Parts: sequence; structure tokens; C-alpha cells
Amino acid sequence: MENWLLWDDFLKIVAVDAQLSTKEREIFLVRFLRNNLNKNDQQIADIVYGCDIANSLSNYKKQKTGIYDKLEKICPQIADVNPGEGKFTRVLDWLDEQYTTRKHSSPIQTEPIVNNSSIESALVDNPFIPSNGVIDDDKLFFSRTQEIQRIFETLNSGSSVAIIGERQIGKSSLLMEISRQAQAQLLQAREPIYLNLQEIHDDEDFYQFLCDYAGIDFCKGYRLSRNLQNHRLLLILDELEKMTWDGFTNNIRGQLRGLAEGMNAPLRLIVAACTSLDQLFPDSQDIGMTSPFTGICIEYKLNRWDEQTIRNFIKSRLNLPLLKPEYKTITFTENEISELINKSEGHPQKLMALCNQLFKRYLEELS
Repeated sequence: MENWLLWDDFLKIVAVDAQLSTKEREIFLVRFLRNNLNKNDQQIADIVYGCDIANSLSNYKKQKTGIYDKLEKICPQIADVNPGEGKFTRVLDWLDEQYTTRKHSSPIQTEPIVNNSSIESALVDNPFIPSNGVIDDDKLFFSRTQEIQRIFETLNSGSSVAIIGERQIGKSSLLMEISRQAQAQLLQAREPIYLNLQEIHDDEDFYQFLCDYAGIDFCKGYRLSRNLQNHRLLLILDELEKMTWDGFTNNIRGQLRGLAEGMNAPLRLIVAACTSLDQLFPDSQDIGMTSPFTGICIEYKLNRWDEQTIRNFIKSRLNLPLLKPEYKTITFTENEISELINKSEGHPQKLMALCNQLFKRYLEELS
């Protein structure tokens, strides 16, 4: 093969474009590796789940259907093809076409351009990005080193974690970073699963997500507990407040508690909320039950940044390797930095927006 982009790395790019989950990405890569193209569904299922896992074929087919549904968003021509080998062939033809097109239109690459399952970022005009929203790029994540260390120490002790902090303080970005570091930091290997509960509408939806991700048939209650016994997952739940809405019951929270109790439990939990969990779920106490997360989740308060952290953040961003060389001469004055400290009040999201605006003014002066 020419020293361009390896087929395996091209598949990783497609998986990112299609927004496949970790498990879906694994299955997609195994299914379309060149050495596996002639294998049947049972052989692929055995590779993914192991030969001795019950229902491996049905689990694989269910996951495969979900993968094809997501691929339709970037490959609409497969939408009118019935599931089965016909759809597999159409997807493979499309992949070959896309690979050939990129191969002849892209410069030679001597290294894969995929790192940590994400495409390398291009050089940027403004280092203070994103000005709002979640930071899901590890190269842009800043600080929280002590918090991360304490969280993994807690997880490794057998407890779950609740991250409590005001809105837009950086909880979601921290959860993303924890997910990225989980493989290296956890003493007991667990597969991280990140879920923003804003995407889930009720108990049934949640159970469907968890079962799909674990590669098991839809179930709940005792069957779910039984079917997850051989799984070790780090379940990361963002926007936990959503579980107080209509459609969610105390039953699901109680089951999560049961699945997360014990050193060798199927689940270890990390949840993020704006409010202490006892205040968030008072319904448990109203009916004489223990709050579902009491005793299994150790709460950590995510605080605003202090002055030194703000200064370190500004310095790191002004020296960001991804910043275009012609803009690396831009610096903030001491008066500007003091103003940023005062106006942001240590709030990371507000600080990012203020720094972004200030840097834009410098760019305008250079243009």
C-alpha cells in the first residue's frame, strides 16, 4: 500500500464522522478491516464478543443495525438498501470510493492522522476556543489536575463519584477528560461510557442505551443485573438533573445503585449535577427510602479558578502549539489580565469568552 493513509486509520475517521459510540466503533473497524471482509456475521460476532458468549450473533446484528443507521447520515445512498449483505456491500463500495478519492486528493501522510479517535486539529487563529460549550479535545483541556487525581483515587477505592458545580463551570469538559484518562488511571479495567442525559427521554430510553452499549438484548431489573455481571463499565452521566423530570422514576436510580455497589461491581459511576444529590432526589426520602446515590457516590465540588490558575490558563493559551505562528507574538498586558480576572470572577466559561473577545481585538489591529 502507498505510504498515504492506512485503510485502518481511514476507517477511524469515518467512525468519528458518523459519531459511532466506542462499542459501535470497535464493531465497525472489525467488520471492515481488509482481512475480515470475507468473514460472515457469526465469525465477526465471535471476534467482537468471543466464541463462548451467549447471543453473540444477535447482539452483533443489533449493533450492526445501529451502525448502519448512523452511517446513513454521511452515506445516504445506503438508506434504500435492505439490511443484510446487500447493505454491507453498498457500504463497502462507498468506503472504497471515499478512500480512493481522499487518497488522490490529499498530500502524502507518513503517520496516521487519527489520535485518540479524533482527527488532528488544524492551526487556529484564536487560541481561546471554544468560546462556549464542552471542550472535548484533550489538547485544549486545561487544569483540574488535582480534581482528576482525587476522582480516580476515589474510583480505585471502590466508590463512585458525584461532581457538583454551577452551570458552565466545566463539569462536562472534566467528564470528557476523565473518560479519556480512564484506561490509564483505573486499577480495574473498565470501559468508559459517556452519556449526556439531555439525549435520554425516560427510563425505557436509558435502559435501551445501556443495553445497546453493552451489546446485550434490551432488559431491565433482574435480567439486566444478570446480563451485566461479566461487564465492567465506567458509566459517566452528565446533566443528572434530567433524571428528576417526568419519565424517570426512582426505580432506575435504585437499579444503578445496585449495579454500582461493591469493589467488583459491573458499574462504577461518575455523575455530574449542579445540586447535591440528596437535594436533587428528595422523592426517595419522601417515600422512606435511602437516596439512591447515598453511600456509593462521594461528592466533589468543582470550584471556580483562583487568580494563579487564570494566569496560567492565559499563558498556556497564548503559547498554544496549535496557534498560527504569525499570531504567537500577541500578548496581554498586566492591566488586561487583571481586568479578565475581575470580570470573569474565576468562572472558566466566562473567562474563555472574555479572552476570546480580547484576542479578536488584537487580530483586528494586525489586519
